[in-house]
Amino acid sequence: MKIALIVPGFSARERDWCIPALLDFVRVLAREDEVCVFALRYPETPEPYEVYGARVVPLAGGPHAGLRRYPLLARARSAVVSAHALKPFDVIHAIWADEPGWVGLGAAARLELPLVVSVRGGELEHRPAERYGARRSWFGRVAVDRSLRHADRWTAASKYMMERVWTHVSSLDPKCGVLAPAGVDLQQFSPDDYVRPRPLVLSVASLTPIKQLDLLVRAFRTVRDRRPDAELHLIGGGPLRETLARERDSLGLHECVVLHGACRREELPAWYRQAALTVVASHHEAQCLAAVEAAACGCPVVGFGVGIVPELGAGARVVFERSEPALASGILGLLDHEDARRAMGTRARAAAEHLFDLEQSVARIRGVYAEALAQRARRAVRISA
Repeated sequence: MKIALIVPGFSARERDWCIPALLDFVRVLAREDEVCVFALRYPETPEPYEVYGARVVPLAGGPHAGLRRYPLLARARSAVVSAHALKPFDVIHAIWADEPGWVGLGAAARLELPLVVSVRGGELEHRPAERYGARRSWFGRVAVDRSLRHADRWTAASKYMMERVWTHVSSLDPKCGVLAPAGVDLQQFSPDDYVRPRPLVLSVASLTPIKQLDLLVRAFRTVRDRRPDAELHLIGGGPLRETLARERDSLGLHECVVLHGACRREELPAWYRQAALTVVASHHEAQCLAAVEAAACGCPVVGFGVGIVPELGAGARVVFERSEPALASGILGLLDHEDARRAMGTRARAAAEHLFDLEQSVARIRGVYAEALAQRARRAVRISA
């Protein structure tokens, strides 16, 4: 099968973790299928290249938005059409339903190919205060709605996200929606026999408003009052680093809240293995890869009911009230009970093995491609009849 994969950005090389879930997905998918990745924004290089056997066509769109996005999207559609003329694609898969979905919709209509659209982020969000969400713009609303309505199959990465799609986009065929979370490499992200000797609380997230890390830092003031030995480690880069540092210092937490910045992906398993728990404090997550990685490493998760946090079952503690006291209480409830924490870690690993194995997740998407192709074939038979 030959697949046109349309994405907002992609790794410039095999050890560039631009969007980790995409790189892992392509690495496994390209073992059996021919994959051509069309990267709209990143990297900003003019020449095609290969990663794990997949051909990558960079459109080098950079950060341009507004009206300046339309030439980029037109170039992207033309690139897909031109590549198809050289060697035809079997299916087009747009990952993210806004710009990739728009490009995929145009190319699929032009080439009469089946279209799969995956909802993977903030496509259905409208959060002006956090400057987040595709629905803040006219283009975002139209692109997401049209690409999902016209897709032969669409996927969402969590039950939470499936419900948001049904709520925000009307007139969808129930048979076209598929739950298909991204997977992680369970060999790379795995538990070990390390005994967690101190109450280390971990957050792996970009330092942006949607992640609500300011709320987590304030909640940690309460945690620290009860547990003077507790530490909070924030892994991730982003524009709010200085703001969070000031918040931390104003609360007198400079000795126990550490902002590490971004770290290499290969370093993450060691962090999850030594953490007592991982926190997800976000306003919104389509899935939350960090929660999956933590679970795979046997690290329990405490967080608000977004993304896959509720789907970890007994491997996570869902905090239903989105407040500092409630989040602090959820964290303390695990820090104070080591046996329960260890049992939750075991269950988290079991949930990761059952739901989020990378090989299984790629196989699931291959099944979605097959369904989309079969639907197109049935439609062609009806038209010819």
